[in-house]
Amino acid sequence: MRVLIKLKPKIETNFFFPYYLQVQGLIYHLIKNTKFSKIHSQKLYKFFCFSHIFPEKNSQSKIFRKNNLYNLIISSPNKDFLKTLAQNLIEKEEIKIEKAIFILKEIKFFDLSIKKRKKLKIVSVSPIIIRIPKKRYQEYKISSKISYPSLYWRPEYPLEAFLRQLEANIFKKYKEYHQKEIEEFPIFQKLIFKKSVSIPLNLHRQKVNFIGSLWEFHFDFLDEKTKEILEFAIDCGFGEKNSMGFGFVNLEKKVKMK
Repeated sequence: MRVLIKLKPKIETNFFFPYYLQVQGLIYHLIKNTKFSKIHSQKLYKFFCFSHIFPEKNSQSKIFRKNNLYNLIISSPNKDFLKTLAQNLIEKEEIKIEKAIFILKEIKFFDLSIKKRKKLKIVSVSPIIIRIPKKRYQEYKISSKISYPSLYWRPEYPLEAFLRQLEANIFKKYKEYHQKEIEEFPIFQKLIFKKSVSIPLNLHRQKVNFIGSLWEFHFDFLDEKTKEILEFAIDCGFGEKNSMGFGFVNLEKKVKMK
């Protein structure tokens, strides 16, 4: 499920990016003192992701304009989580993200259902982060001289490493969220690599570069079990660090709002 949040700037502010941590902080603030407040501190998966803040009308402006509307989408397989977040958002007179101050104009809930789809194209909106653990270096023919406990996947590493780690990540989330076992199977059919992206963030008073990649995922046939696991993955986000906004994905075609 997804919630579309329409925002209008209260004052004109210079556009700033990246704002992953600021939006994540807003979400944690909105679920504070609710039954979801422990999500912030738990080391397990958070089961939510979010989009960029994007203008309703195409604009290359580097300023949040007062006369424009801006959208933010938050996704999660947990509908109650999104409804709790939205309810607390409605009660806010102002929404502050870094130096930008917004007024809430509208909230809409919608689903990206693929149940009736025979073919499908999924695109990554924000970089997908995949890390390769050291125990897999030999398997993926990565130099054993590298001593890091894990490596971000980059184009110089095998595509198999990206694909297998991505699928493993999806199944781990599914099993943890549903608290049940599921037989794993190949999910993806055709992948098109677009580019690598490095995002520097100030994390715990240190500058950390998060390295991800942008992709297109094409499906020529979808059986029921693949549709189920994909819908879950679309709601959670692909890859790692979803609660920071990484791995947010969209379907190629637009969907109807409820």
